[in-house]
Amino acid sequence: MKTLLSTRKLSPSQRDLILGRGHAVVDYNAIQIIPLDFEAPKEIDKLIFTSGNAVRLFFEKTGKQIPIKEIYCVGIKTEQKLIEYGQKVTMTANNSSELGQYLIKKYQNQDFLFVCSEQRLDILPDLLKSAKNHVFELKIYQIKPVLHRFDQKFDGILFFSPSGVDSYFQNNTAGKSPLICIGETTAKEAALHTENVWIAKQATVESVIAKTIKVLNNDQE
Repeated sequence: MKTLLSTRKLSPSQRDLILGRGHAVVDYNAIQIIPLDFEAPKEIDKLIFTSGNAVRLFFEKTGKQIPIKEIYCVGIKTEQKLIEYGQKVTMTANNSSELGQYLIKKYQNQDFLFVCSEQRLDILPDLLKSAKNHVFELKIYQIKPVLHRFDQKFDGILFFSPSGVDSYFQNNTAGKSPLICIGETTAKEAALHTENVWIAKQATVESVIAKTIKVLNNDQE
């Protein structure tokens, strides 16, 4: 039996995907989401989300009262969260770079509202600005690291955000553990600590778990 560490609390069904393969798992939240007070515009032309947390916090406060013409997002889970709030998604990309490349081919000199955290990455805003678009950032939450030191060695460590990677490595090392990441941006941060980095096929928790099982079984197809 091998033991995994998830830097995000897993649901019972997600844990079963690991336990059902005969492995053990330790899970914790490596980051804490702290909502910020904000005031949204009265109407929005082009709206961007890159996380489910941003979607949840935005619509919990605004409801469906704001007219929105187009919504762009990163990740299947972000799209699903938008649909839960009754929103129609114009386009979903796998990562921020892919979304930025799509938008700059389609738009120049346009206004975008980017709903994000205070720790948001520069990738998407920089790409949009390169095509002379105007990016207005609405920062509605902070990401705070939850520091924990692990004496135990793990056979695989699961990461779901660059912030989670940074939080874990403030008190721990990779050792020989493979690091399995939800996407390219998270993997880039993980690669600062080890070369043993793997990326899930899709940006979902379930896909990260599936990739982890393949890595443990030395099945990289």
